[in-house]
Amino acid sequence: MSNTLSAILRAVEYIEDNLQNPVAVGDAASEACYSLYHFIRLFEGFTGHTPKDYILRRRIAEAASELRQNSKKIIDVCFDYQFGSPEAFSRAFKKIAGISPAEMRKCGYYDSKQLLSRIDEDSIRHVENILETPVEEVFLDAFNLAGVVNLIRSDKKIIEEMWGFLANELKRFPETGRTFYGLSFWPDDYDVGGFYLMCGCTVPSGFEPSGPLCMKNIPPSRYLKFVHKGDVRTIASTYRYIFETFLPKSDYRLTKAWDIELYKGSGGTEILIPFG
Repeated sequence: MSNTLSAILRAVEYIEDNLQNPVAVGDAASEACYSLYHFIRLFEGFTGHTPKDYILRRRIAEAASELRQNSKKIIDVCFDYQFGSPEAFSRAFKKIAGISPAEMRKCGYYDSKQLLSRIDEDSIRHVENILETPVEEVFLDAFNLAGVVNLIRSDKKIIEEMWGFLANELKRFPETGRTFYGLSFWPDDYDVGGFYLMCGCTVPSGFEPSGPLCMKNIPPSRYLKFVHKGDVRTIASTYRYIFETFLPKSDYRLTKAWDIELYKGSGGTEILIPFG
């Protein structure tokens, strides 16, 4: 580990230990043994966030977790995480989480993809790999997928089983230059506690599935294309970068409740996020 990365991680640890205490960016810079000027630029270069933004987003993430898991009063959580007033807390919370603290407490749900996880050495190195390939805007015409669908909650082992099941089912059909996709989509009813995943492949127009296979038509759309490199089992780290770092700092509007993974073998996995 480089001395600079080690210094940034010391600053992160200091910030994490003091989310419920007054903490200034200058204090974190001192912990890293850098001047304030250089620390701010180094921190953003390594993490994708300014120190001030990281502190705010981490406080909101931890506050959301507390509001969901216990019955502590909203105003107490507000002051615990160093917000000056309930109004300031509510504004910041809604801007980052998409709903107000009261709304989240009432429904018991929040979209964790919009909340920033603690940054560690692995996530920093992963961001460096992602940034090697620039994000692209691409357009895809409509296409058809045939595959199997299941509700995914905490147990991800079922995903490997789905791909194995699909491979067996496809043996009954002639090979037609298939391209394999993972289609994730979210229901309107978030009470299901997960998301739906379709493990599928492209099929020609007029294809009629049989047995447990189902069909999905993907409409023509514009996408942001990210490239995940390495083992597909670590793809969650790339999604965290997309939803916790890249999108919150961009002007892109996500209007569709689904995304796509395109498997390219040794070329990595393309993550396609529709925007519109």
